[in-house]
Amino acid sequence: QLILDPDLDTYYAMDAFLIRMPDLVERLVKNVDPVQGILQTKRPFTVKERTQLWGEFNVLQYQIENISYDKNATIVESVKYSNMKEELERELSPRATALESAHRAMVEMTQKVVYDERTTGAPDVTPVAWANGVDNLLNSADAYWGVLLEQMSHMLNKRIEARAASRNGKLAIVALLVLSTLVFTFLVMRSITGPIAKAKA
Repeated sequence: QLILDPDLDTYYAMDAFLIRMPDLVERLVKNVDPVQGILQTKRPFTVKERTQLWGEFNVLQYQIENISYDKNATIVESVKYSNMKEELERELSPRATALESAHRAMVEMTQKVVYDERTTGAPDVTPVAWANGVDNLLNSADAYWGVLLEQMSHMLNKRIEARAASRNGKLAIVALLVLSTLVFTFLVMRSITGPIAKAKA
């Protein structure tokens, strides 16, 4: 139910955390072993393999763009909700930039696999370079995922505190109204019983 959050800052953060990041990592891991195996044999990729690989990285690009959008929306909307704009910019932006940079490096290697080997006859990417690129992207994703979780926790804690304070404020108002009613009732009763007592005397 967290993804249905009515507060937009945490909604966009949850979207990145629960949908975009898991899909990004899953798609990346799914392609590690097949590509690594082909690079190690040094055989050319088939047309089908190149097409599938490029298609997967196009989807990865789509998710990277969504993650960036969610990050920017989280920061913008935090002004109206959690009031954490500066903290979110400080914590999320550098990690998001590192993630985008790591992804661009993988896209460049993928382009070499998909396009350059058409003229060279073999992939112009070594297994070690591919493995390092994958590790860098996974580490960047893990770092962003971790700081995103930490910031979501801060946002939710702030909301809980604000709602608790609001609830306490409402309870205080109710208590004040009850007290005022009791005092008013006492004064009214006194204004009635006072003259009656004097009349009896």
